[in-house]
Amino acid sequence: MKYALLPILLILSLLAASCTVPQKSQCNLASDCPKGKCPDGYGYNKFECISNKCSELVFFADPCLNHYPEEKECSSDSECSTGGCSSQLCGKKGSIEKAITTCDFKEEYSCLKLTTCSCISDKCNWKENNAYINCLSKYR
Repeated sequence: MKYALLPILLILSLLAASCTVPQKSQCNLASDCPKGKCPDGYGYNKFECISNKCSELVFFADPCLNHYPEEKECSSDSECSTGGCSSQLCGKKGSIEKAITTCDFKEEYSCLKLTTCSCISDKCNWKENNAYINCLSKYR
């Protein structure tokens, strides 16, 4: 009889262990519990206050989705280049040249000779200047 209860006790202890959530600290409200922090600094509720204890939440999706810093496309103008049939695209050197576009020529592409493909705020983009903007305004 003594050994007959052993499997039941083992199963009960496994069930109890798998259902327990680690308790972190005392609380009255969820705001008393520590927050989670994403790489960009965004804070989210990582714990819930249950029976005056902070219990860690289990997430089915990444709570930091859309809160990871964007990769830098460039750090200098030399890392940018043009692509497309009419050289109308500005992007990362080494990949933009392989971009496939239709070979339609639009009148506004003539304005590109007034600007340069440059690294602006870590992204390759056309550098705006008055001549370029004025030229574009004729076609919009």
